[in-house]
Amino acid sequence: MSDERYYAVPEYDGNPFIAKLPRLKDRKAVFGALQFKPEYSEDECGYPPHYRKHFVLRLTRFFEPVSRHVELAERLDFILRQGYIGRNPLTHDYVRHLQNDFKRTVQKNVYAENLLVVENTATSFSVVGCSGVGKSRAIEKILHQYPQTITHSEPFRLIQVPWLKLDCPHQGSPRQLCKNFFVSIDKILGTEYDRLYGNTRASLDEMLVHMAQVANLHALGLLVIDEIQHLRKSKKSVNASGSDQLLNFLVTLVNTIGVPVVLIGTLSAKAILQKDFRQARRGAGFGSAQWDRYAYDVEWKHIVQRLWKYQWTKTYTPLTPEIEAALYDESQGILDVLVKLVILSQLKVISINEARAQGEEITPELIRRVASEEFKLIQPMIEALRRNDYEAIFQYDDLFDFDEHISTRYSQVAATSRANEYADAPTPELDKLAVLMRVGVSEEEARGILSNLASSTTPNTAMRMIVENPGQDEPKAQQEETKVAGDLRNAFGARPSVYHVLKEQGVISCPLIDFKVGE
Repeated sequence: MSDERYYAVPEYDGNPFIAKLPRLKDRKAVFGALQFKPEYSEDECGYPPHYRKHFVLRLTRFFEPVSRHVELAERLDFILRQGYIGRNPLTHDYVRHLQNDFKRTVQKNVYAENLLVVENTATSFSVVGCSGVGKSRAIEKILHQYPQTITHSEPFRLIQVPWLKLDCPHQGSPRQLCKNFFVSIDKILGTEYDRLYGNTRASLDEMLVHMAQVANLHALGLLVIDEIQHLRKSKKSVNASGSDQLLNFLVTLVNTIGVPVVLIGTLSAKAILQKDFRQARRGAGFGSAQWDRYAYDVEWKHIVQRLWKYQWTKTYTPLTPEIEAALYDESQGILDVLVKLVILSQLKVISINEARAQGEEITPELIRRVASEEFKLIQPMIEALRRNDYEAIFQYDDLFDFDEHISTRYSQVAATSRANEYADAPTPELDKLAVLMRVGVSEEEARGILSNLASSTTPNTAMRMIVENPGQDEPKAQQEETKVAGDLRNAFGARPSVYHVLKEQGVISCPLIDFKVGE
Protein backbone atom coordinates (compact mmCIF):
# COMPACT_ATOMS: atom_id res chain seq x y z
CA MET A 1 0.00 0.00 0.00
CA SER A 2 1.36 3.45 -0.91
CA ASP A 3 2.46 5.73 1.88
CA GLU A 4 1.74 8.81 -0.22
CA ARG A 5 -0.55 11.19 1.57
CA TYR A 6 -3.55 12.50 -0.36
CA TYR A 7 -3.90 16.27 -0.43
CA ALA A 8 -7.16 17.82 -1.61
CA VAL A 9 -7.50 21.00 -3.67
CA PRO A 10 -10.76 22.54 -2.34
CA GLU A 11 -11.80 24.20 -5.61
CA TYR A 12 -11.47 20.84 -7.41
CA ASP A 13 -13.52 18.88 -4.87
CA GLY A 14 -17.11 18.15 -5.82
CA ASN A 15 -16.52 18.66 -9.54
CA PRO A 16 -17.22 15.40 -11.44
CA PHE A 17 -15.32 16.61 -14.50
CA ILE A 18 -12.12 16.98 -12.45
CA ALA A 19 -12.68 14.04 -10.10
CA LYS A 20 -12.17 11.44 -12.85
CA LEU A 21 -8.97 12.96 -14.18
CA PRO A 22 -5.68 11.33 -13.11
CA ARG A 23 -4.32 12.37 -9.73
CA LEU A 24 -1.86 15.24 -9.51
CA LYS A 25 1.79 14.26 -10.07
CA ASP A 26 5.02 15.79 -8.80
CA ARG A 27 7.84 16.61 -11.23
CA LYS A 28 9.58 13.28 -10.71
CA ALA A 29 6.39 11.36 -11.50
CA VAL A 30 5.76 13.51 -14.58
CA PHE A 31 9.30 12.84 -15.80
CA GLY A 32 8.83 9.08 -15.37
CA ALA A 33 5.45 9.10 -17.09
CA LEU A 34 6.77 10.92 -20.17
CA GLN A 35 9.98 8.95 -20.55
CA PHE A 36 9.99 6.16 -23.12
CA LYS A 37 12.82 3.62 -23.15
CA PRO A 38 12.86 1.36 -26.20
CA GLU A 39 13.02 -2.38 -25.58
CA TYR A 40 16.66 -3.43 -25.58
CA SER A 41 18.71 -6.56 -24.85
CA GLU A 42 22.43 -7.08 -25.35
CA ASP A 43 21.60 -10.54 -26.72
CA GLU A 44 19.94 -8.85 -29.71
CA CYS A 45 23.35 -7.53 -30.81
CA GLY A 46 24.23 -11.09 -31.85
CA TYR A 47 21.25 -11.42 -34.19
CA PRO A 48 21.73 -11.43 -37.99
CA PRO A 49 22.02 -7.96 -39.59
CA HIS A 50 18.58 -8.01 -41.20
CA TYR A 51 17.02 -8.47 -37.75
CA ARG A 52 19.16 -5.84 -36.03
CA LYS A 53 18.16 -3.20 -38.58
CA HIS A 54 14.57 -3.56 -37.43
CA PHE A 55 15.61 -3.31 -33.78
CA VAL A 56 17.32 0.02 -34.50
CA LEU A 57 14.01 1.49 -35.68
CA ARG A 58 12.74 1.28 -32.10
CA LEU A 59 14.63 4.54 -31.55
CA THR A 60 11.92 6.38 -33.49
CA ARG A 61 9.84 6.08 -30.29
CA PHE A 62 12.65 7.14 -27.97
CA PHE A 63 11.69 10.03 -25.69
CA GLU A 64 13.85 11.51 -22.95
CA PRO A 65 12.12 14.41 -21.16
CA VAL A 66 14.03 17.43 -19.92
CA SER A 67 12.95 20.51 -17.97
CA ARG A 68 11.01 22.11 -20.84
CA HIS A 69 8.82 19.00 -21.18
CA VAL A 70 8.04 18.81 -17.47
CA GLU A 71 7.18 22.52 -17.35
CA LEU A 72 4.88 22.12 -20.35
CA ALA A 73 3.14 19.13 -18.73
CA GLU A 74 2.54 21.11 -15.55
CA ARG A 75 1.14 24.07 -17.44
CA LEU A 76 -1.25 21.97 -19.52
CA ASP A 77 -2.48 20.29 -16.35
CA PHE A 78 -3.10 23.71 -14.78
CA ILE A 79 -5.26 25.02 -17.60
CA LEU A 80 -7.16 21.73 -18.05
CA ARG A 81 -8.28 21.56 -14.42
CA GLN A 82 -8.79 25.31 -14.04
CA GLY A 83 -11.01 25.37 -17.12
CA TYR A 84 -13.41 22.89 -15.53
CA ILE A 85 -13.90 24.98 -12.38
CA GLY A 86 -16.25 27.34 -14.22
CA ARG A 87 -18.14 24.43 -15.82
CA ASN A 88 -19.01 22.29 -12.83
CA PRO A 89 -22.05 20.22 -13.92
CA LEU A 90 -23.42 20.31 -10.37
CA THR A 91 -23.74 24.10 -10.42
CA HIS A 92 -26.07 26.50 -12.17
CA ASP A 93 -23.21 27.77 -14.33
CA TYR A 94 -23.18 24.58 -16.37
CA VAL A 95 -26.91 24.85 -17.06
CA ARG A 96 -26.42 28.48 -18.10
CA HIS A 97 -23.67 27.39 -20.50
CA LEU A 98 -26.13 24.99 -22.16
CA GLN A 99 -28.82 27.67 -22.33
CA ASN A 100 -26.37 30.06 -23.97
CA ASP A 101 -25.56 27.34 -26.48
CA PHE A 102 -29.24 27.10 -27.35
CA LYS A 103 -29.46 30.86 -27.95
CA ARG A 104 -26.39 30.81 -30.20
CA THR A 105 -27.83 27.94 -32.19
CA VAL A 106 -31.19 29.67 -32.68
CA GLN A 107 -29.49 32.90 -33.78
CA LYS A 108 -26.84 31.00 -35.80
CA ASN A 109 -24.29 33.36 -34.32
CA VAL A 110 -21.44 32.27 -32.07
CA TYR A 111 -21.06 35.90 -30.96
CA ALA A 112 -24.72 36.27 -29.93
CA GLU A 113 -25.40 38.97 -27.34
CA ASN A 114 -27.67 39.12 -24.26
CA LEU A 115 -26.47 35.74 -23.02
CA LEU A 116 -26.59 34.59 -19.42
CA VAL A 117 -23.59 35.55 -17.32
CA VAL A 118 -21.43 32.56 -16.37
CA GLU A 119 -18.19 32.12 -14.47
CA ASN A 120 -15.26 31.62 -16.83
CA THR A 121 -12.01 30.08 -15.59
CA ALA A 122 -10.61 29.04 -18.98
CA THR A 123 -7.40 30.44 -20.39
CA SER A 124 -5.07 29.91 -23.33
CA PHE A 125 -1.46 29.06 -24.00
CA SER A 126 0.87 28.93 -27.00
CA VAL A 127 4.04 27.05 -27.87
CA VAL A 128 6.16 28.18 -30.80
CA GLY A 129 9.59 27.03 -31.77
CA CYS A 130 12.04 25.80 -34.34
CA SER A 131 10.78 22.94 -36.50
CA GLY A 132 12.02 19.56 -35.31
CA VAL A 133 12.65 20.42 -31.64
CA GLY A 134 9.84 18.11 -30.49
CA LYS A 135 6.89 20.41 -29.72
CA SER A 136 4.17 18.22 -31.24
CA ARG A 137 5.70 15.00 -29.94
CA ALA A 138 5.89 16.41 -26.41
CA ILE A 139 2.29 17.66 -26.52
CA GLU A 140 1.05 14.25 -27.66
CA LYS A 141 3.03 12.46 -24.95
CA ILE A 142 1.54 14.76 -22.32
CA LEU A 143 -2.03 14.52 -23.61
CA HIS A 144 -1.90 10.74 -23.57
CA GLN A 145 -1.41 10.87 -19.81
CA TYR A 146 -5.15 11.66 -19.69
CA PRO A 147 -8.02 9.51 -20.96
CA GLN A 148 -9.60 10.80 -24.17
CA THR A 149 -13.11 9.98 -22.98
CA ILE A 150 -14.72 9.62 -19.56
CA THR A 151 -18.22 8.20 -19.16
CA HIS A 152 -20.50 9.67 -16.49
CA SER A 153 -23.65 7.83 -15.47
CA GLU A 154 -24.47 9.40 -12.09
CA PRO A 155 -25.88 11.95 -11.26
CA PHE A 156 -26.03 12.69 -15.03
CA ARG A 157 -25.33 10.81 -18.24
CA LEU A 158 -22.59 12.30 -20.36
CA ILE A 159 -19.41 11.34 -22.22
CA GLN A 160 -16.69 13.79 -21.28
CA VAL A 161 -13.84 14.55 -23.71
CA PRO A 162 -10.90 15.87 -21.64
CA TRP A 163 -8.83 16.82 -24.69
CA LEU A 164 -8.83 16.99 -28.46
CA LYS A 165 -5.87 17.71 -30.73
CA LEU A 166 -6.34 18.96 -34.28
CA ASP A 167 -3.91 19.95 -37.01
CA CYS A 168 -4.58 23.31 -38.62
CA PRO A 169 -5.49 22.69 -42.30
CA HIS A 170 -2.67 23.30 -44.78
CA GLN A 171 -4.50 26.23 -46.37
CA GLY A 172 -5.55 27.64 -43.00
CA SER A 173 -9.27 27.21 -43.77
CA PRO A 174 -11.57 27.79 -40.75
CA ARG A 175 -14.29 25.70 -42.43
CA GLN A 176 -11.93 22.75 -42.81
CA LEU A 177 -10.85 23.05 -39.19
CA CYS A 178 -14.50 22.88 -38.09
CA LYS A 179 -15.03 19.82 -40.26
CA ASN A 180 -11.89 18.19 -38.82
CA PHE A 181 -13.32 18.86 -35.36
CA PHE A 182 -16.59 17.05 -36.12
CA VAL A 183 -14.78 14.14 -37.79
CA SER A 184 -12.44 13.72 -34.80
CA ILE A 185 -15.29 13.81 -32.29
CA ASP A 186 -17.19 11.23 -34.36
CA LYS A 187 -14.16 8.90 -34.35
CA ILE A 188 -13.86 9.18 -30.58
CA LEU A 189 -17.56 8.92 -29.66
CA GLY A 190 -19.14 7.12 -32.62
CA THR A 191 -21.47 10.07 -33.23
CA GLU A 192 -22.57 11.65 -36.53
CA TYR A 193 -21.81 15.32 -35.98
CA ASP A 194 -19.95 15.61 -39.28
CA ARG A 195 -23.05 14.45 -41.18
CA LEU A 196 -25.25 16.86 -39.22
CA TYR A 197 -23.07 19.96 -39.09
CA GLY A 198 -20.11 19.49 -41.44
CA ASN A 199 -21.88 19.52 -44.79
CA THR A 200 -20.71 21.87 -47.52
CA ARG A 201 -23.96 23.88 -47.52
CA ALA A 202 -23.50 25.07 -43.94
CA SER A 203 -22.07 28.56 -43.52
CA LEU A 204 -18.95 29.13 -41.47
CA ASP A 205 -20.98 30.89 -38.76
CA GLU A 206 -23.27 27.86 -38.46
CA MET A 207 -20.32 25.48 -38.26
CA LEU A 208 -18.68 27.58 -35.54
CA VAL A 209 -21.91 27.65 -33.54
CA HIS A 210 -22.26 23.87 -33.68
CA MET A 211 -18.58 23.36 -32.91
CA ALA A 212 -19.03 25.40 -29.74
CA GLN A 213 -22.21 23.49 -28.93
CA VAL A 214 -20.55 20.08 -29.27
CA ALA A 215 -17.59 21.26 -27.19
CA ASN A 216 -19.98 22.16 -24.39
CA LEU A 217 -22.19 19.07 -24.68
CA HIS A 218 -19.19 16.79 -24.18
CA ALA A 219 -17.37 18.97 -21.65
CA LEU A 220 -14.31 19.40 -23.87
CA GLY A 221 -11.50 20.15 -21.43
CA LEU A 222 -8.74 21.28 -23.76
CA LEU A 223 -8.57 22.04 -27.49
CA VAL A 224 -5.05 21.80 -28.94
CA ILE A 225 -4.42 23.14 -32.45
CA ASP A 226 -1.08 22.21 -33.99
CA GLU A 227 0.65 23.70 -37.06
CA ILE A 228 -0.99 27.08 -36.42
CA GLN A 229 1.47 28.68 -38.86
CA HIS A 230 -0.72 27.36 -41.68
CA LEU A 231 -3.08 30.25 -40.95
CA ARG A 232 -0.63 32.45 -42.87
CA LYS A 233 -1.95 30.79 -46.03
CA SER A 234 -5.59 31.46 -45.17
CA LYS A 235 -7.56 33.20 -47.90
CA LYS A 236 -9.06 36.60 -47.18
CA SER A 237 -12.79 37.12 -46.93
CA VAL A 238 -14.68 40.37 -47.49
CA ASN A 239 -14.39 41.55 -43.89
CA ALA A 240 -11.35 39.81 -42.49
CA SER A 241 -8.67 37.32 -43.28
CA GLY A 242 -9.34 33.66 -42.57
CA SER A 243 -6.76 33.75 -39.80
CA ASP A 244 -8.61 36.62 -38.13
CA GLN A 245 -11.89 34.73 -38.35
CA LEU A 246 -10.44 31.62 -36.79
CA LEU A 247 -8.53 33.48 -34.09
CA ASN A 248 -11.67 35.45 -33.24
CA PHE A 249 -13.52 32.18 -32.81
CA LEU A 250 -10.78 30.63 -30.68
CA VAL A 251 -10.76 33.59 -28.31
CA THR A 252 -14.55 33.21 -28.10
CA LEU A 253 -14.10 29.56 -27.10
CA VAL A 254 -11.86 30.70 -24.26
CA ASN A 255 -13.62 33.88 -23.12
CA THR A 256 -17.27 32.98 -23.67
CA ILE A 257 -17.71 29.22 -23.84
CA GLY A 258 -14.96 28.44 -21.34
CA VAL A 259 -12.90 25.91 -23.33
CA PRO A 260 -9.11 26.32 -22.88
CA VAL A 261 -7.16 26.51 -26.15
CA VAL A 262 -3.49 25.67 -26.80
CA LEU A 263 -1.85 26.79 -30.04
CA ILE A 264 1.34 25.17 -31.37
CA GLY A 265 3.40 26.31 -34.32
CA THR A 266 6.80 27.05 -35.80
CA LEU A 267 8.50 30.41 -35.31
CA SER A 268 6.63 31.83 -38.30
CA ALA A 269 3.42 31.54 -36.24
CA LYS A 270 4.62 34.45 -34.10
CA ALA A 271 3.69 36.80 -36.93
CA ILE A 272 0.07 35.62 -36.55
CA LEU A 273 -0.11 35.59 -32.76
CA GLN A 274 1.55 39.01 -32.45
CA LYS A 275 -0.26 40.74 -35.30
CA ASP A 276 -1.82 43.04 -32.73
CA PHE A 277 -2.13 43.18 -28.95
CA ARG A 278 -5.55 41.53 -28.82
CA GLN A 279 -4.40 38.50 -30.80
CA ALA A 280 -1.21 38.27 -28.76
CA ARG A 281 -3.32 37.98 -25.62
CA ARG A 282 -5.20 35.01 -27.09
CA GLY A 283 -2.05 32.95 -27.28
CA ALA A 284 -0.56 34.20 -24.04
CA GLY A 285 -3.46 34.02 -21.58
CA PHE A 286 -1.44 31.67 -19.39
CA GLY A 287 1.91 32.63 -20.82
CA SER A 288 3.66 31.31 -23.89
CA ALA A 289 6.73 29.21 -24.52
CA GLN A 290 9.31 29.53 -27.25
CA TRP A 291 11.28 26.37 -27.88
CA ASP A 292 14.51 27.18 -29.65
CA ARG A 293 16.89 24.50 -30.89
CA TYR A 294 18.93 22.94 -28.11
CA ALA A 295 22.15 24.58 -27.06
CA TYR A 296 25.27 22.46 -26.65
CA ASP A 297 24.73 22.24 -22.91
CA VAL A 298 23.98 19.82 -20.07
CA GLU A 299 20.45 18.95 -21.24
CA TRP A 300 21.58 18.24 -24.78
CA LYS A 301 24.41 16.03 -23.57
CA HIS A 302 21.99 14.21 -21.26
CA ILE A 303 19.70 13.36 -24.20
CA VAL A 304 22.64 12.20 -26.33
CA GLN A 305 24.00 9.98 -23.54
CA ARG A 306 20.60 8.33 -23.04
CA LEU A 307 20.09 7.82 -26.76
CA TRP A 308 23.60 6.45 -27.31
CA LYS A 309 22.99 3.54 -24.92
CA TYR A 310 20.81 1.83 -27.52
CA GLN A 311 23.20 0.21 -29.98
CA TRP A 312 22.47 -2.94 -31.94
CA THR A 313 25.96 -3.14 -33.46
CA LYS A 314 28.13 -6.18 -32.77
CA THR A 315 30.67 -3.99 -31.01
CA TYR A 316 29.52 -1.28 -28.60
CA THR A 317 31.03 2.12 -29.46
CA PRO A 318 31.64 4.33 -26.40
CA LEU A 319 30.43 7.90 -26.59
CA THR A 320 33.51 10.09 -27.01
CA PRO A 321 33.73 13.91 -27.01
CA GLU A 322 34.49 13.73 -30.74
CA ILE A 323 31.32 11.74 -31.47
CA GLU A 324 29.28 14.03 -29.23
CA ALA A 325 30.62 17.08 -31.07
CA ALA A 326 29.93 15.51 -34.48
CA LEU A 327 26.33 14.72 -33.52
CA TYR A 328 25.70 18.30 -32.47
CA ASP A 329 27.49 19.80 -35.45
CA GLU A 330 25.46 17.74 -37.92
CA SER A 331 22.11 18.26 -36.15
CA GLN A 332 22.63 21.81 -34.82
CA GLY A 333 20.54 21.12 -31.74
CA ILE A 334 17.45 19.91 -33.64
CA LEU A 335 16.23 16.84 -31.78
CA ASP A 336 14.48 15.16 -34.68
CA VAL A 337 17.65 15.35 -36.78
CA LEU A 338 19.73 13.92 -33.90
CA VAL A 339 17.54 10.84 -33.47
CA LYS A 340 17.44 10.14 -37.22
CA LEU A 341 21.19 10.64 -37.45
CA VAL A 342 21.83 8.01 -34.76
CA ILE A 343 19.39 5.60 -36.41
CA LEU A 344 20.86 6.03 -39.88
CA SER A 345 24.42 5.76 -38.58
CA GLN A 346 23.66 2.38 -37.01
CA LEU A 347 21.88 1.17 -40.14
CA LYS A 348 24.85 2.27 -42.23
CA VAL A 349 27.48 0.52 -40.14
CA ILE A 350 25.42 -2.68 -39.96
CA SER A 351 24.96 -2.63 -43.76
CA ILE A 352 28.69 -2.11 -44.33
CA ASN A 353 29.47 -5.12 -42.14
CA GLU A 354 26.83 -7.19 -43.90
CA ALA A 355 28.31 -6.44 -47.32
CA ARG A 356 32.04 -6.41 -46.56
CA ALA A 357 32.39 -8.28 -43.29
CA GLN A 358 34.02 -5.24 -41.71
CA GLY A 359 33.78 -3.98 -38.14
CA GLU A 360 30.78 -2.12 -36.79
CA GLU A 361 32.38 0.84 -35.08
CA ILE A 362 30.57 4.19 -35.25
CA THR A 363 33.07 6.99 -35.85
CA PRO A 364 32.73 10.77 -36.18
CA GLU A 365 33.71 10.38 -39.84
CA LEU A 366 30.89 7.89 -40.42
CA ILE A 367 28.40 10.23 -38.72
CA ARG A 368 29.42 13.10 -40.97
CA ARG A 369 29.28 10.86 -44.04
CA VAL A 370 25.75 9.73 -43.15
CA ALA A 371 24.65 13.33 -42.61
CA SER A 372 26.13 14.34 -45.97
CA GLU A 373 24.44 11.48 -47.85
CA GLU A 374 21.08 11.24 -46.09
CA PHE A 375 20.33 14.85 -45.19
CA LYS A 376 21.01 16.53 -48.52
CA LEU A 377 17.64 18.33 -48.51
CA ILE A 378 18.26 19.99 -45.17
CA GLN A 379 21.99 20.62 -45.56
CA PRO A 380 21.51 24.27 -46.58
CA MET A 381 19.49 24.85 -43.40
CA ILE A 382 21.96 23.03 -41.17
CA GLU A 383 24.85 24.93 -42.74
CA ALA A 384 23.08 28.25 -42.20
CA LEU A 385 22.52 27.40 -38.54
CA ARG A 386 26.11 26.23 -38.20
CA ARG A 387 27.42 29.58 -39.46
CA ASN A 388 24.76 31.62 -37.64
CA ASP A 389 24.13 33.14 -41.05
CA TYR A 390 20.95 35.10 -40.41
CA GLU A 391 20.59 36.18 -44.03
CA ALA A 392 20.54 32.50 -45.08
CA ILE A 393 18.43 31.32 -42.13
CA PHE A 394 15.93 34.02 -43.02
CA GLN A 395 14.80 31.92 -46.00
CA TYR A 396 13.50 29.19 -43.69
CA ASP A 397 10.77 30.76 -41.59
CA ASP A 398 10.19 27.62 -39.49
CA LEU A 399 13.78 27.96 -38.20
CA PHE A 400 13.81 31.72 -37.95
CA ASP A 401 12.49 34.39 -35.58
CA PHE A 402 11.46 37.15 -38.00
CA ASP A 403 10.72 39.74 -35.31
CA GLU A 404 14.04 39.33 -33.54
CA HIS A 405 16.00 39.62 -36.79
CA ILE A 406 14.14 42.67 -38.09
CA SER A 407 14.44 44.36 -34.71
CA THR A 408 18.19 43.71 -34.58
CA ARG A 409 18.70 44.69 -38.23
CA TYR A 410 16.69 47.87 -37.80
CA SER A 411 18.61 48.91 -34.69
CA GLN A 412 21.94 48.45 -36.47
CA VAL A 413 20.89 50.20 -39.68
CA ALA A 414 19.10 53.08 -38.02
CA ALA A 415 22.01 53.73 -35.67
CA THR A 416 24.48 53.79 -38.57
CA SER A 417 22.22 56.00 -40.64
CA ARG A 418 21.73 58.54 -37.89
CA ALA A 419 25.47 58.70 -37.30
CA ASN A 420 26.63 58.91 -40.92
CA GLU A 421 23.85 60.14 -43.17
CA TYR A 422 21.73 62.62 -41.33
CA ALA A 423 22.87 65.82 -39.71
CA ASP A 424 19.34 66.51 -38.51
CA ALA A 425 18.02 65.16 -35.25
CA PRO A 426 16.67 61.60 -35.71
CA THR A 427 12.93 61.26 -36.23
CA PRO A 428 10.65 58.21 -36.75
CA GLU A 429 10.36 59.08 -40.47
CA LEU A 430 14.14 59.28 -40.88
CA ASP A 431 14.51 55.95 -39.07
CA LYS A 432 12.11 54.23 -41.46
CA LEU A 433 13.71 55.92 -44.45
CA ALA A 434 17.15 54.73 -43.29
CA VAL A 435 15.99 51.11 -43.01
CA LEU A 436 14.68 51.08 -46.60
CA MET A 437 17.70 52.86 -48.07
CA ARG A 438 20.12 50.51 -46.34
CA VAL A 439 18.50 47.47 -47.99
CA GLY A 440 18.88 48.90 -51.49
CA VAL A 441 15.81 51.09 -52.06
CA SER A 442 16.51 54.49 -53.60
CA GLU A 443 15.66 57.55 -51.52
CA GLU A 444 12.94 58.64 -53.98
CA GLU A 445 11.35 55.18 -53.99
CA ALA A 446 11.66 54.88 -50.21
CA ARG A 447 9.90 58.21 -49.68
CA GLY A 448 7.14 57.07 -52.04
CA ILE A 449 6.66 53.88 -50.05
CA LEU A 450 6.50 55.76 -46.75
CA SER A 451 3.98 58.22 -48.14
CA ASN A 452 1.51 55.33 -48.41
CA LEU A 453 1.96 54.26 -44.78
CA ALA A 454 0.35 55.75 -41.72
CA SER A 455 2.60 58.09 -39.78
CA SER A 456 2.18 55.93 -36.69
CA THR A 457 3.62 52.88 -38.45
CA THR A 458 6.76 51.61 -36.72
CA PRO A 459 9.92 50.71 -38.71
CA ASN A 460 9.38 47.02 -37.94
CA THR A 461 5.77 47.17 -39.13
CA ALA A 462 6.76 49.10 -42.25
CA MET A 463 9.38 46.51 -43.14
CA ARG A 464 6.91 43.67 -42.53
CA MET A 465 4.22 45.28 -44.73
CA ILE A 466 6.70 45.69 -47.58
CA VAL A 467 8.08 42.16 -47.20
CA GLU A 468 4.62 40.59 -47.17
CA ASN A 469 3.31 42.81 -50.02
CA PRO A 470 6.25 43.27 -52.39
CA GLY A 471 3.96 44.32 -55.24
CA GLN A 472 3.23 47.57 -53.40
CA ASP A 473 6.78 48.87 -53.21
CA GLU A 474 6.42 51.52 -55.94
CA PRO A 475 5.56 55.11 -55.04
CA LYS A 476 2.05 56.30 -55.72
CA ALA A 477 3.31 58.99 -58.09
CA GLN A 478 5.03 56.39 -60.25
CA GLN A 479 1.96 54.12 -60.33
CA GLU A 480 -0.36 56.96 -61.30
CA GLU A 481 1.96 58.52 -63.89
CA THR A 482 0.07 59.39 -67.10
CA LYS A 483 0.97 57.29 -70.14
CA VAL A 484 1.67 59.09 -73.41
CA ALA A 485 1.28 57.96 -77.03
CA GLY A 486 3.97 55.53 -78.09
CA ASP A 487 4.88 54.76 -74.47
CA LEU A 488 6.15 51.17 -74.31
CA ARG A 489 4.07 50.65 -71.16
CA ASN A 490 0.90 50.74 -73.26
CA ALA A 491 1.84 47.31 -74.58
CA PHE A 492 1.18 45.93 -71.13
CA GLY A 493 -2.46 46.97 -70.95
CA ALA A 494 -3.66 48.23 -67.56
CA ARG A 495 -0.54 47.14 -65.73
CA PRO A 496 1.03 49.88 -63.54
CA SER A 497 4.41 49.82 -65.30
CA VAL A 498 6.91 47.85 -67.32
CA TYR A 499 8.93 47.54 -64.14
CA HIS A 500 5.98 45.96 -62.33
CA VAL A 501 5.37 43.41 -65.10
CA LEU A 502 9.05 42.50 -65.51
CA LYS A 503 9.40 42.09 -61.78
CA GLU A 504 6.41 39.71 -61.72
CA GLN A 505 8.06 37.66 -64.46
CA GLY A 506 11.26 37.41 -62.42
CA VAL A 507 13.35 39.47 -64.84
CA ILE A 508 13.96 42.16 -62.21
CA SER A 509 14.72 41.29 -58.61
CA CYS A 510 12.93 43.12 -55.83
CA PRO A 511 15.55 45.04 -53.77
CA LEU A 512 14.03 43.52 -50.65
CA ILE A 513 14.23 39.93 -51.89
CA ASP A 514 16.86 39.07 -49.28
CA PHE A 515 14.40 39.99 -46.57
CA LYS A 516 11.41 38.09 -47.91
CA VAL A 517 10.12 35.35 -45.66
CA GLY A 518 9.94 32.00 -47.45
CA GLU A 519 6.49 30.53 -47.74
